Amino acid sequence: MRKIFLAYIRFLETAYISWLFILTAEKFGFNLGVDLHLFFRVLFWFFLVYLFWEIKRRRSVIYSIIKTFFLKTRTKIISKTEITKKKLISSFPIIFTGKTGNSLVLVLAIILSCLSFFQRFIKFLSNFILRPGTLLMITILGILTDIFIFYFDSTLMALLLSVLLIVAIRLNQLKGKIIVSGGLILLVICPFLLNFKTKPLMIGKTALWIYVFLIIGTGQMFIEYLKDERKSGARTET
Repeated sequence: MRKIFLAYIRFLETAYISWLFILTAEKFGFNLGVDLHLFFRVLFWFFLVYLFWEIKRRRSVIYSIIKTFFLKTRTKIISKTEITKKKLISSFPIIFTGKTGNSLVLVLAIILSCLSFFQRFIKFLSNFILRPGTLLMITILGILTDIFIFYFDSTLMALLLSVLLIVAIRLNQLKGKIIVSGGLILLVICPFLLNFKTKPLMIGKTALWIYVFLIIGTGQMFIEYLKDERKSGARTET
């Protein structure tokens, strides 16, 4: 059974790599005569079978992980609710008295505890996304997806990715030369896109991102030059 499972995983990996290869070839103008939508649907159903199989094999491990997470979350919410109840009662002793007050303070405490837990989750997620390496990777993947995958032109998306690019540059402290190099790499790709009869929208998006990279990189190099000039001027004065 294990050999069959491993063979099935290899089959899925081969099919997925083949689908990516055919998709990439069609993006560059090569028509291999394969219905990619049907290919993807068949691959998706094979993947669902694998997913069901894997869940069935590891159901005890998955159940223990979910149970542990649920128990920890419930314990945290209960302890936070008790603390919130005490704070509400101490702050408004007249309002939260009697049976009605006890019910009201319990409902408010649960709501506030859940909001606090959700706020911590959002903070953790934002801290993870705003890590220098993570944000840079997300931005690069977003730009490549906008160029080679999306079939529509969105000014809002381009503006959002440009802002993310600037933030990623600041967080990673990238030099202007590196950003200009990114634009030059896209410039080198352009002739290949033209030779492979790529769609005009893809070429237009590539040209747009070349412009964005060159503008941001050149502006950053100019700022770096001014900073160096100030430092050199301060040294000469001393």
